[in-house]
Amino acid sequence: MRQGVIRAICVSSARGTEKHEITQGRLVENWGLEGDAHGGDWHRQISLLSLARVEAFNA
Repeated sequence: MRQGVIRAICVSSARGTEKHEITQGRLVENWGLEGDAHGGDWHRQISLLSLARVEAFNA
């Protein structure tokens, strides 16, 4: 199994707005990250992005 490192946890209060980094978070079963606008009863409650993808977004 491949292992990874969590570099950042980021949330937003509303969809389509800039996310901000938090130092810790709470995952809620069948919801996602507590306090994040993308949490909810749907198919994609959290997104995991590779460092390469984040760097490409920021380029």
